[in-house]
Amino acid sequence: MNKRIKKKRESIVNRAIGLTNKQLMDGVLEKLQSHGLTPHKIEFPTGYFLFMNQTDYEIMHFQLKELPEFLFGVWNKELTFDNDETKRVPFIFGERECLLDKFKPSRAEWSPLYNKTYFVKEREEQLKDFWSVVEMLPKLVHTPWELTGDSKEEYEKDMKTFEVREQQKKEVLAEAYKRMVAFMKSHKVEFGVLYSDGFWSGDNLYAFVDEAVADYLEVDVKLSDYFAFDFEKDVKDVIWELGVSDHVSAYQEEFNIHFRGVYSVDKDLLERSKKMTRTELNNTYERLDIRTSNFVRLISE
Repeated sequence: MNKRIKKKRESIVNRAIGLTNKQLMDGVLEKLQSHGLTPHKIEFPTGYFLFMNQTDYEIMHFQLKELPEFLFGVWNKELTFDNDETKRVPFIFGERECLLDKFKPSRAEWSPLYNKTYFVKEREEQLKDFWSVVEMLPKLVHTPWELTGDSKEEYEKDMKTFEVREQQKKEVLAEAYKRMVAFMKSHKVEFGVLYSDGFWSGDNLYAFVDEAVADYLEVDVKLSDYFAFDFEKDVKDVIWELGVSDHVSAYQEEFNIHFRGVYSVDKDLLERSKKMTRTELNNTYERLDIRTSNFVRLISE
């Protein structure tokens, strides 16, 4: 078969599958809304870790305003099983944000469909079970400990611990950022953007300097050394000074910063960059790939 024709047919099939995926995702949101719930922060990731989706709308992430501590996911991905059988399987799952690591059906603390009995069923039976779980979720919102398999007392105790940990982490992060910014300013960095990485753990950092003021190669070396050797020490010092080592570790994802490089630009572009939106920054700077509006601007005053 002509390669061009084959590719065109595959594209038509993939678009049809993407439409089916989208109908499933929309159906979940509509069902939850019909029960009085409010899905928000809805995203459609293009892949999981390094594995890109084969078709559109294979993955959806969302939260519920009525249960803000949880992140929920829906997958309708093609999976390969032990007998080498490949088929598309729908899942719905969830996990408290404070526990997120590898967010997928096989790792989530609430994933009632991830079992061999479900895998071997025919598509029609799987969809029946899938929609039954979706119908069950609105009830569980009011008893979230049932999502985790804990008692009410255990769940509430854990959530209080997580709240303390989150607050202490924010305090450490704020102080660590101050030290990081002070170091960057001392090397003539006038602006920086910090944003989550789409594939790796941690955040990406790009620095911006005025080409007439700073040698960007020298700045690049200084910042590379700092984030490779000294930033972790600064975080550890802050944790020790604040006395929060019981709940906060320098090795948590939030303190994992990947320094990606320096942009050397003229003063006019530098000043305009400080006020640019995410989309404008991505369009102006080729290497930038900021995927969320919730990114951090550094030293922009």
